Amino acid sequence: MEKTAFMKQKQKVSKINFYFGRFLLLRYLLAAFFFSNIYWTLMLVMAKSFYCIVPIGLLVLSLFGIAEHLKLYGDTSNTKDQALKYSLLYQKCQLFLNAGLILATAFDSSYKSLFPFLLANSLAKGILVLVLLTGIVLSWVVISRINRIRKNQDKYYGYLQEFNKLSENESE
Repeated sequence: MEKTAFMKQKQKVSKINFYFGRFLLLRYLLAAFFFSNIYWTLMLVMAKSFYCIVPIGLLVLSLFGIAEHLKLYGDTSNTKDQALKYSLLYQKCQLFLNAGLILATAFDSSYKSLFPFLLANSLAKGILVLVLLTGIVLSWVVISRINRIRKNQDKYYGYLQEFNKLSENESE
């Protein structure tokens, strides 16, 4: 009797972890963007730039995505379409902002306003563009992953289906 209760609890925890694992990449990249935006904010604040409002806006928006991910732990329902709306919105904003920042890098006045802590030479601009392009690619990857999760086309969903079938077979 005790062993059966233990096994059921173990299956329940495994199922929760499987569901939460679907969002692993999303969580890590959200954290990476969050800390990048904190760093950018601090640098702009130290430079006494009014443009610190840009990364602060992203930080506020990312907090909604972070709260969304916290709510997802323990949720084994499959209604993720609405649950990921803030994460999707944040990633779209991050992607478009990075694209805008690449354009702003072409103009010295906007570059110096948005990145006063960087040198205004071609090497610094090139590295910044590379970093921003990496951010665009990562945001695009997250947006694609969210869309696959919404359609239950992610690989974790297949694992979940398999796990649920095995759990049902063991219960019988």
